[in-house]
Amino acid sequence: MTPGAVFALPSHSSSSRARESDIEADRATDKALLETLGVIAADFEKAVDKYKKLDGKAKHLQAILEAVQVALQCGICERLHGDGVTFHECGHTAGGTCVRDAFRRILEQRLPAVVGFPISRDELRQIANQILLFGGDPNIFFSYPCPLCLTTIRRVPATATGLNNVLMDLRPTLATLHDGDGGSSGDDGDVNVIGSNFFCGLFLELEA
Repeated sequence: MTPGAVFALPSHSSSSRARESDIEADRATDKALLETLGVIAADFEKAVDKYKKLDGKAKHLQAILEAVQVALQCGICERLHGDGVTFHECGHTAGGTCVRDAFRRILEQRLPAVVGFPISRDELRQIANQILLFGGDPNIFFSYPCPLCLTTIRRVPATATGLNNVLMDLRPTLATLHDGDGGSSGDDGDVNVIGSNFFCGLFLELEA
């Protein structure tokens, strides 16, 4: 060390300025951090709001699909049908196969065993004539209660072509809907075609 050298001690003012500079730097860092957090929070709120809107639309769509499914269910077996028929008398719709089977059981209970079930239009007329000969009313024998409201059905049900077509289009969507909630649509995938002789032997009126 050089003799006579003088040590320079840091002044109070320079130390104070250094601390103030550090404080300002910390404040700037905190401000930038708060601004970043604010942006993140705003983006998060937007994302949550967007999710709520999408979730609301999804729930609304699911409710619509469930309502459509109810409309497409057979009122007798509660399964989705591809052979829906509509009763002229009351407007209810059910699966054609279920309707035919239910009405056939009723008719078989009404007709004597020796008569048997009419399998052709000619046999039906013969049975109707026999009922008349014994003083009965064929219109009563060949009429049935609607399975849904008990209205008397005397006319051949109309094919619900519109509903059947809608069901064909919505089968994949309805299947996906039930796969998602762990349920089952109850649809076995079979589609029955309603032909001109589908209800043959059950009604006195001629099919169109």
